[in-house]
Amino acid sequence: MWKRLNKIFKGFLSLFIKGIESSNPKALIEAEKEALREKVAKYNQNLAKQAGFVSRLDRLIAEGQKKEADYIAKTQANLKAGNRDIAGKYAMELKTIREQLVEYRSQLKSAKEVYENLLKTKEVTVRDAKNKIDELVRKLSQVEMKEAEAELREMSQAMIAEIGSDGDTMSRIQEHLDERIEEATGRAMVAKDSADTSEISMKESEMKALEQQALSEFAASVGIEMPGMEAPLEAPAGTKAMGPLEREETI
Repeated sequence: MWKRLNKIFKGFLSLFIKGIESSNPKALIEAEKEALREKVAKYNQNLAKQAGFVSRLDRLIAEGQKKEADYIAKTQANLKAGNRDIAGKYAMELKTIREQLVEYRSQLKSAKEVYENLLKTKEVTVRDAKNKIDELVRKLSQVEMKEAEAELREMSQAMIAEIGSDGDTMSRIQEHLDERIEEATGRAMVAKDSADTSEISMKESEMKALEQQALSEFAASVGIEMPGMEAPLEAPAGTKAMGPLEREETI
């Protein structure tokens, strides 16, 4: 049972960490860079130790070569002087020195190979890690660009949809205004057809008659004859002058 609970807990923890990682890629990349710097620094320490070992072997070989030359000279000098015992001791020391030099040179060769291999491994590993990090940075930039592009496209689609809805509203307003214009036009036609114009025509005729009568009276008063128009009748003495309608009735 505890194993099952432990698996469930690990599963939730893994999902939680995965969610954090997916939402913070920049932080992960920076963490990888920092981890790479720490690994390189630690690797450089070991590399420095190996380089120090190589340098120590170089120094030992140089000292051994110096002793070798010194013991060669001492051995030869004592041998020439007839000091065979002393020359023999120097020869024995010389042999030991030469054996050490052989061992040191062998170790130096191996140490240099190790150092060069370590240096090459470091260069390849660091270059590969940097390439991976650079690839992640480029991919992250592409992701951000794609996400920004998608966001802009979504915004443009939403804007187009909003403009379309406004167009429908304007169309409905235009239809409503057209209906009102048609309704007003119809009401005007009905009012016009229903109006009684006979009275208006009669009033117009009466006004024209009154105008002609006034003009005839004016012409007669100034002695002007107007063709096509009769002079106004003079009223008999003792009677009041009558208007045109009254005269027509008298005639």
